[in-house]
Amino acid sequence: MGARDDNESELEVCARILRALAHRIRGDLSVVTNDLAYIATLVDPAEVERARARCGRISAGLAHIGALSSAGERSLTPLARVFQIFGVPGAAVNVKLATTEFYASPELLDQAATLLKELVGEWDGVVQGGDDEDSVVLVLRLCQREEFKERYSSVSAFAGAQLGERFVVEAGLIDLIVRDHGWQIAIVCEEERPTIRLMVGTN
Repeated sequence: MGARDDNESELEVCARILRALAHRIRGDLSVVTNDLAYIATLVDPAEVERARARCGRISAGLAHIGALSSAGERSLTPLARVFQIFGVPGAAVNVKLATTEFYASPELLDQAATLLKELVGEWDGVVQGGDDEDSVVLVLRLCQREEFKERYSSVSAFAGAQLGERFVVEAGLIDLIVRDHGWQIAIVCEEERPTIRLMVGTN
């Protein structure tokens, strides 16, 4: 993948919008949180615990958005580093491909892998050859067993259909990061196990 040009990517535009939205929500959330803290001094604190826990979850979601907007620049990154980030042994791939460098943001990819693990849990990963010599496929077979017939071309579509709407925001952040790198993702069910196929291009 070549060096970046001066045009803003979709990720940068979306990150700016999300950052502004998160700032607006965080301001309102702080008012609600302060009011709940005050109310807790007047009544049994257990009465407001559910609302405070919900505010905590919203705050955690906003933190993910903030991390997206503050991620570092892309740099030449060995493909072996991508294997490491996604916890996939790269031993089966030839040394030349594993040491191939391409422009990527390890910080963003680390965030995507972290968010993915929060969404779907642990996985067993392997590396397969791609359609051409400049690509590989990271195959992440989830440890949970679940059967479905659909094929999803984004994490957010999978989350909306299989996990529930409240997981779509984090899943959408993963989609933005993957697409910003020019990669493709597919989620299918193989042998009763949800399987994520991440097509990584290096040219």
